[in-house]
Order: sequence, then structure tokens, then C-alpha cells
Amino acid sequence: MSGLYGLFSRRGGRPTDGLLNQLSGHSGHRTANYINLTRNRIGMGVAESGTGEFLLTADIRLDNRTELCHQLGLNADTTTSDARIVINAYRQWGEPFVERLIGDFSFALWDEHRQTMICARDHLGVKPFYYLLDGQQFVFASEANIMGGMPSLECTISSARLVDYRVDWLESVDKRCTFFNEVHRLPPASMLIVDENSHQEHTYWELDADREVYFPSDDDYQNAFNELARNAVQCRTRTGKGGVMLSGGVDSSLVSAIAIDLGEAPLPAYSGVLPKAAKDNDSECVRLLLEKLNLIDRSLETTEQSNYYPQLNKSLERIGEPFDASMFQSYLLYIRAAEDGCDYVLDGVDGDIPHSLPSSYPLWIAKQDGIVDALTEVYWIWRRWCDRDQSLPALYLQYLKSMLIPRVLREAKQKIMGTSTDREYRQLMRDFDISPSIGIKTGLRARIAQEQANYAAQGSSLKEQRVAHISHPGLAVALERYDRAAASCGVEARHPLLDKRLVEFSLAIPGKQSGSQGWSKYLMRRVAAQYLPHQVAWRTSVDDNGGDFILRWATDQQNLLRGKVESSIDKVGPYGFRMTKDSEDVSNQWITFCLVSWLSYVTKARGNGIIVR
Repeated sequence: MSGLYGLFSRRGGRPTDGLLNQLSGHSGHRTANYINLTRNRIGMGVAESGTGEFLLTADIRLDNRTELCHQLGLNADTTTSDARIVINAYRQWGEPFVERLIGDFSFALWDEHRQTMICARDHLGVKPFYYLLDGQQFVFASEANIMGGMPSLECTISSARLVDYRVDWLESVDKRCTFFNEVHRLPPASMLIVDENSHQEHTYWELDADREVYFPSDDDYQNAFNELARNAVQCRTRTGKGGVMLSGGVDSSLVSAIAIDLGEAPLPAYSGVLPKAAKDNDSECVRLLLEKLNLIDRSLETTEQSNYYPQLNKSLERIGEPFDASMFQSYLLYIRAAEDGCDYVLDGVDGDIPHSLPSSYPLWIAKQDGIVDALTEVYWIWRRWCDRDQSLPALYLQYLKSMLIPRVLREAKQKIMGTSTDREYRQLMRDFDISPSIGIKTGLRARIAQEQANYAAQGSSLKEQRVAHISHPGLAVALERYDRAAASCGVEARHPLLDKRLVEFSLAIPGKQSGSQGWSKYLMRRVAAQYLPHQVAWRTSVDDNGGDFILRWATDQQNLLRGKVESSIDKVGPYGFRMTKDSEDVSNQWITFCLVSWLSYVTKARGNGIIVR
């Protein structure tokens, strides 16, 4: 497990040593082997001392290290660290060097000669970077809590983010906000340059919607995807002892099968499963894969989870963000992986966004190939994914409205009936009983509008729409959640299906390779069929048994849950959180518990209370 932290005292900033020691203490679960180095007005935790010219703190894994070492005249063996490659690349190419890096990384590099801090985050945001920047200081770390919990930093809790959490789907409203007003996230594929008097941020990479890749046959597409996927897995298994997160879905199953095929020894597989009597499809697929593949069964049933409550409850006491409530099952499996001595786990949870098509893709088929072809695709979507009680004609009508009714008429209807933002705002205020003054204070209406704009169709082509989906803030916030939860348990989450080269390839190929005959992730499924049983590669049922694990915990730990929430409910009530007496209302009890636990942790860490603004 790794991370980063550091600071730059700008004009008349606070003393470096005290702040650095606090950063180090709060980052200890990620950076236990780091040493603190200070130089004049800067300080950072580093894994190796570096040179007199540069200092680097980094959470990094480079996938093109062999190519970079060759270009820089360095040995490509294990004696050359990724940190050394980054420093030499900056020395050789200057700030544009980051455009040459491929891998998962976030880092801050201090240039002593320029008296400048150069910071960057990887292309899709696998590795997080949080920072506080004002006229006096620039402080940064791998988690917002690290800074928000420091008494010497005057951080306040964002009331807007509390409402985002109550609404839930506003988690992805943007790529910058955190639960602390003064702490921000550096967006993926961004650089931040900070010196004594100024700072500049810019995007160093964007997906190219104009790039096209064509092959003569379907087999050629499959072979190319397979080669890239195998390389992505191999890059992420180069260092450390690992396992796989196996949900039974096609994404994690393909990653697991490739990892087994590349390795010589069986891999431990971590899965949350229900008892056989439950007839849960995810669990049945997991059991099938454990039988067919060279995997070590480390699955966890709901009936066994109480064995991990001591470690789990300890992790929940210092939960990284309230939104991590959705990671309950992952917490349990990460704890088990750490117990087995794993340094990392491979995950396939992120395959849907870059390797599938948006649900609106029949509209693009209508534009390119005609309405008949588009409605044929709608039929296959209905046949493969819809419940039999869902009317096919109604689904046809839904798509036909979007295909045939001009946009100007749809906009005119909105003006007459009121915008969807207004309707959503009124509905949320009523459903969650959010205080009207809180709704106004937090700009809830504007945040709803922003999130709706994030999901709105963008661009005149299917590829432009796909770029918008991949670039949506939702992917970055999900990756940040996985990073926090894994780090709190002592392991690292690695994501082969978000390899930059694989994502660029999936975007560049014709849309029919990614979605056809109602199949999402069409090309990935064809590749998966080479490794997996048919009922896994081509499964259509979508189950999520994570709620069963939460329900079991809430039942077993009712005294802890109710005691924690009832002692603090008055603080969060105006934001729509309630402690209901209905024992079946587990969802509301759980999300309120996670918020109260987070507030308690931050307040305790600061030691002097904290203000909500």
C-alpha cells in the first residue's frame, strides 16, 4: 500500500516540521515505510531520498517503464524505481514529461532550482490527489481526511456535500469537491503547478473521439482486445503478492481468468456469496468459476462475516468518506485479502463504462443505419435484459419519441411543464425532508442541474457521447472510493480494465463491436468466452448481494448502530437524515451510521470540533 503527502509553505506560511509530522501521522495507514524530508519551506514523505535537485512523493506504478528506461538511459531492472524514472523524465523533458507516462499514478515533484511543485494525476483517476491551497500554504495528500482531520488546518465541513450524500446520486456532481470546503480533488489527467506566487492547472490528456481503428474481421478485434487485456493484467501483477476480486460478472471473471493464465500458481479469489439456498445468480456464477478455474476459494458467506466484525468496525470508525457506505462488502473482502498477506487485489468493477455503449446507442443506430435497424436493436435489448412483464411496444415508444420528436419541441414542453431540475428539486425536498433553508444554502437546485448536465447527451457522434460517459465524474469518484476502502484495510485495488491503452482501443473501434444484438460489452464478452464458461461470459441476469451483507451486519450490530446514530442525529437531521424505529429500514440506518461515524472521526482527530458551512 502506498500514498503521498507533503506541503509547500508559500509566502509566510506555517513552520514546515510540525505540519509535516501531522501529515505523516494521519497518513500512516498508507505510508508506514516513508521517511519525512524537509528542505527550507517544503516537506514531504518519500520512499527514497532522491537527489539534491529534486524531491518526489508519489503513489505510482508505471506500465511503460521499460520503454522509458531505454529512452532515459536507465537500467530497466528492479533496481530502478518508478520514482527515479519520474525524476529523470522530468529532468530530460520538463513538464511535458507526464504525457509520456502510462500507468496509475499521483505525485508531487519539488524542483529546487525553480522553487516549484509539479503535481499530476493519472489519466483516468485511479490514484487520488487531494490538496489545500491558499496564499500561505499548499498541502496535499492521498485522502481528504488527512488534511481535514488536522487541527492546525482550518477546515470546515461542506454542508452542500452533506446534502449530496443524502441524495446519493449527487456524489458525482463534479471532479473537485470534497466534504471539506477548503480541500479539493485534482481531476484525472491534470497537472497542478504551484510556486510562491501563483498556481496553474491544466489537462494534459483527453480521449480522442476522432481516432478510428479498423480490422478486417471480428477475430482480429478479439485478438487485439485480448492482447491488450493480457498486457494490462501483466503490468498490474508485476510487483507484490496479489489476489482477485470475483463477483461472478463478466468483468472480474475475465480479469481473474487472464491472471490465472499468465501465472503459474493458483490465485486467491475474494467473493461475497449467499448460501446456496438463496439461489443468487452472482453466487452461483462464483461457485462455478471456483470449480472451473485455478482459483483458491476465499469467498465469504453472510453467515461467516461476523468473524470479521472487530476489524470491520475498526475500519468503519475511521471511514474515509460517508460515500464509502456503498463499499461494505468490499471492506470485508479487503480485510480477508490483507489477512492472507495480499499486497493488492485485481478488480474488474470498472469495465462497464469504457467497454460498453451508453443506453442511448439505438438512437445513434437510427441516425446512421435507419429506424428499422435501431428498433431491431431495441428488440434485442428487451429480450436479453428486460423483465417479461415489461411491454416491448412501450419500450419501442420510449425510443421512438427520442428518435422522432425534434429537440426544439422537447425543450418547449419543458418550458411549459417546468424543467426536470425543478421537478427533481421539489421531489427530493419532499422525499428526504431536507430543511428548506438547507436546500437554499447548499445550492441544491444548481447541483441537481449540474449532475443532470453531466449525464446529458454531448456531441454529435456516438464516440463523442462515449467520451462524455468515460469522462463523467462518476468514474473518478468510484475509483476514489475503492482506493480509500482498500487502503484502510492494508491492500491496493488495481484495475486492469482501466488501462489507458485498452480504453483508447475500445473507444476507437466501431460501435457495433462494443454493443450489438442487445449485448453490452459485446467484444469483451467474445474474448471472455475464450476463457470462461458460457453462462458467465454471456450472462444477462444482474444481481447485487451487497445489501444482504449490510442487512446481516445491521441485525447483528443493532446496539452499535442505534447507539452511534441516536447520539448524533440532531446534528444531521436538517440534512434529511433520520433514525427510524422501523427495524426494516436498514438502508437509511446504515447511511446515517456511516455519516455519523465519519463526523465522529473527524471531530476526534481535530480535537477542537469542526464547523459546518
